[in-house]
Amino acid sequence: MGSKRTRRKTPKETPVVEIPPPEPAPPEERRAEWKWIGVLTLAAFVVRMIALGRADLWGDEILFATRSTPPLNASTILQMTWEQLLVVTHLPLPRIIQNLFLWIFYSEGSDIAHNAFLQRIPSVLWGTLTVPVFGVLCFRLLRRRLAITATMIMAFSLFPVFFSREAYYYAPLMFFATSSLALLAEVIEERRLSTSKSALLLLSNIGLVASHLTGNIILLILLLAMLVETARIAAKEGRAGIPASTKRSAAFCALPYLVVSPFLHKLATHPTQLRFPPGPSMAEIIYDLVGKVFAGNVGWANVLAAAVFVIGIISFWRERDRSVVRRYVLIIGVVGTLVLAFSASSTQYASRYFASLISFFVLIVVAGLDGLARLLAWTVKPLRQYGDRVFLSLAGAFLAVHVLLFLPLYYPLSAKGTNYGAVSKWLNEHLAPGAPYLVESAYQLRFISGYFPTPGLVPASPFVHHGPEQLPELRESHRKFLLQFPESPWIETARHGQLPGEELGSWTWPHRHFRQRVDIKNGPLRRMSNLGIWIQQYGSRAHDNTLSTPIWYNKDEDIDNILREGGQRVRLLYPGWNCAQIQQGTYGRISPAYPPEIRVRNLTGESVKGRFKCTAALLAPAVEIDTLMEYEGRAILQTRQWGGRLWTLDSEPVQVEPGEHGLTWKVSQEQLGSIQGMVIVDIQFVEE
Repeated sequence: MGSKRTRRKTPKETPVVEIPPPEPAPPEERRAEWKWIGVLTLAAFVVRMIALGRADLWGDEILFATRSTPPLNASTILQMTWEQLLVVTHLPLPRIIQNLFLWIFYSEGSDIAHNAFLQRIPSVLWGTLTVPVFGVLCFRLLRRRLAITATMIMAFSLFPVFFSREAYYYAPLMFFATSSLALLAEVIEERRLSTSKSALLLLSNIGLVASHLTGNIILLILLLAMLVETARIAAKEGRAGIPASTKRSAAFCALPYLVVSPFLHKLATHPTQLRFPPGPSMAEIIYDLVGKVFAGNVGWANVLAAAVFVIGIISFWRERDRSVVRRYVLIIGVVGTLVLAFSASSTQYASRYFASLISFFVLIVVAGLDGLARLLAWTVKPLRQYGDRVFLSLAGAFLAVHVLLFLPLYYPLSAKGTNYGAVSKWLNEHLAPGAPYLVESAYQLRFISGYFPTPGLVPASPFVHHGPEQLPELRESHRKFLLQFPESPWIETARHGQLPGEELGSWTWPHRHFRQRVDIKNGPLRRMSNLGIWIQQYGSRAHDNTLSTPIWYNKDEDIDNILREGGQRVRLLYPGWNCAQIQQGTYGRISPAYPPEIRVRNLTGESVKGRFKCTAALLAPAVEIDTLMEYEGRAILQTRQWGGRLWTLDSEPVQVEPGEHGLTWKVSQEQLGSIQGMVIVDIQFVEE
């Protein structure tokens, strides 16, 4: 049986198929596009500059400013970022760029850390530059009128304008994310990228990962998209058909991770010190987010926003022109939204974490308005021949709401959160020198007294809590301090115990203890909150503590009445004494002069007998000192004590008559020169 010899076939080489690039737009059309982009960029700059310095820097802006303002330098900022990474988890590039900009205006003695206008200029520039880059992307992906509308929305709508006027990480993040997306869209569509644009892509990707952790997530998605595009071309045309620009762009999406790899490795191998209460679900996050991008979190507006986004995603997918690059952009945006929403649901949510996807959201808004217009034109017979006009009407209404309502409400803000500056101003105007005050959250002393100074006053923090389980201890420490220093106001800045996971409810003891209350209100912020357009926080309304900060306090006669109601008949007053921290969590009173005097006030119309029990120390060298306590000129306690050491002693009985009387300490004339003052940790009048 003969065998048939099989001839081995030589495999055919896959021919390299040159895909011609899209026909370039006519020169006059390109010039018209650039005119639109130029005009809208200029308008975007103006919109972002209006009343830029009116609002004080708010909490996170203050931290950003104090950690990036000269005389700090780039090297110090890099070191600080590394050391604080597990506490703050921020990356260094925006602060370094901010620092380099501020050095232009820095001179010895200048106070640019408190110059809100100057601190926000870099963000304005980043936000403004995002507009032309986005415009280029729009004219690549959308029909002309849609591209112009989308660029207008990026220029004028509240979400991008807000984060372009905030001295923080998100304006550069918006720019780098938009730039990277625009350059990769050009690679996917044209299969080529010039050397200069390749360098821009690499720099933009580095900026993206070095600006924020969310930028690392977005670049990873862009890298996966380029790998998919490479595999798609290889499957269709063979490996030889993969353009060099595609390979290079994929590599340029991977290389930036080398720059931030030490930071990512530290975060991956060490537990962070951040703890968060349970956040909203992914669905709630996305619903909240689309409302903030569209027209706020008021019920009907949120429903309309969700409908527009769904229609926009469908319209964007079904558009036939340039379908490949459009679908890549859509998939990148959808995947990015889902990944960031999942991350936020398990850590902490704020709409600003999605700033890297602002270009995607604006594209979907425009596609949604266009799809809605076509749907209305198809559904309503009289509108069928006016589809374009329906779109222009919807887009015009959207822009009019933002430009004529939302932005005019936003510009008058004097504070973009808790009004720490106004709180400090009230304290400076109403408290006596040396008086203490107690802020509900010790962390906010970084702002009250720290950034907005209260010279001559004493910000107290008897206990710093680290979680909800320590709230009972925090409240007890505050109660003891306020009883020890009845002249101290209590500033209710945080509403501890009312957040999810802190089921203790409001602390009502101060509400009963204090007889006076003043509210530091933020009217413009309340108006924005009522419309559901306050971007900083989840949900339709801002938290109460950002809209109004209560300061609880007692007047002198209130303190007398409270003591009487508690059964006390004698009150001690400390004119000229200052509150002082003796040791961590322990406070007393210090007299900067010697001999000090305490006023003894009889709260009744009757004579009261008792003793003074005192825990005190003389601010003096460690030598024995003879000291004498006198009441109304009569010696009631004579003792020899070592300077600088605490002693606790009882006086002889005294008869406190109605009215006010003096209680003083004296030393010999020879020893008087060595005494710098006196500290009292506690003094009580004990009735007999």
